[in-house]
Amino acid sequence: MIEWFASVALMLLGLWFVLASVLRLVYPAFRVLLHKVSAAQASLLLLLYAALPVVGSIWLVVSLYWPDVARWLVVEHCHSGLCKPHGPVNSLAIVPALLIALFICVRLAQKVRQLYLPAQRLLKQLRFVGNAKQDYIELPEDQVAAFTVGVWQSDIFLSSGLLQRCDEQDIATIVAHEKAHQQRYDNLRRILMSVLLSPLPGTWSRQLIEDHQLMCEKACDQAATRVSDPESVAELIIKLARWQQPSPAYASAFADSHARLRVESLLQSSPQARPSLYGLLVVGVVGLLLLADPLHHLLEGWH
Repeated sequence: MIEWFASVALMLLGLWFVLASVLRLVYPAFRVLLHKVSAAQASLLLLLYAALPVVGSIWLVVSLYWPDVARWLVVEHCHSGLCKPHGPVNSLAIVPALLIALFICVRLAQKVRQLYLPAQRLLKQLRFVGNAKQDYIELPEDQVAAFTVGVWQSDIFLSSGLLQRCDEQDIATIVAHEKAHQQRYDNLRRILMSVLLSPLPGTWSRQLIEDHQLMCEKACDQAATRVSDPESVAELIIKLARWQQPSPAYASAFADSHARLRVESLLQSSPQARPSLYGLLVVGVVGLLLLADPLHHLLEGWH
């Protein structure tokens, strides 16, 4: 039984790494398409793109070790009148499976320790010291700060220093931007992106994570244009980029990152959403489903 579980774990983690590596290699071509659609759609497409490896690896492992579950994709092939799972089982899989599982667990624990737990602790602390307003919580702090903290239930925090330097229109724009982060669950999305790409080395996954963060910020900038014109939002980003102190890594701040690219995006015509691009992900899913039968028989031949 231990050999079976080790073989399943090794196959799952190995496929996750291989599929994630393949998607990382073809990402430059996919990235070109992302810049041709709206930021809101691009951020969702990238999140789904990052989810393909883990979803695909789970499905392929199910098909390999429980062919009855995927009977409609794995061609019927009974042996001696019996149909049995034919996934490879080998005692040699125990050690590499433990090593890879340990690596993945350490990476996931790092994400939780670096992103989730500090965010929840900070949220509790800031709620305690802040003064709740209608749309945000004011922090008694002279430094300029505007950010959203929290994963499942987030709050918007604006410092007293920011409120003193900005007029009512600026505050409305900032709140609109931060509310978009709340409604989109961008802090949760950021953690999901890190988790979905955890099998890859940090240097491989960094560009996808940074692109996703930029797309989230652009989407929230577009949401802020509902209360201010794009030029005013761009000016406010530049102004706060000069004033604002660095925010926690696990918070979504108004002007912490990619200020130049966000300003350029606001001053250009915004691309429209293209629902047809979701078809590319559907093609990817179908391709993974169709891999079930050849992979099943390939490994069966090695067994």
